Amino acid sequence: MEGHCLCGAVRFSAPDAKDIGVCHCGFCRRWGGGPLLATHCGTSVSFTGAERITVYASSGWAERAFCNQCGTHLYYRLLATGEYFIPAGTSIRTTW
Repeated sequence: MEGHCLCGAVRFSAPDAKDIGVCHCGFCRRWGGGPLLATHCGTSVSFTGAERITVYASSGWAERAFCNQCGTHLYYRLLATGEYFIPAGTSIRTTW
């Protein structure tokens, strides 16, 4: 799977993208105004435009990131495993 933020400053590639899931937890609902629809991408995600990524430690077990130019939500990452969950709307191409 490949994708980018709204302005295109941050791009990503996730060769291990698996399935799309939904999270209804309070953190995800507060972050995006509703449930998070995201693709489980595993640990092998690469980014270009990393200088535009701002990371926020949203809990003791995870962090969230966004593009500091346009505000697009980029990922939710579990600290213990390093697994990325990328919002489904950022995808421009999938190869599943």
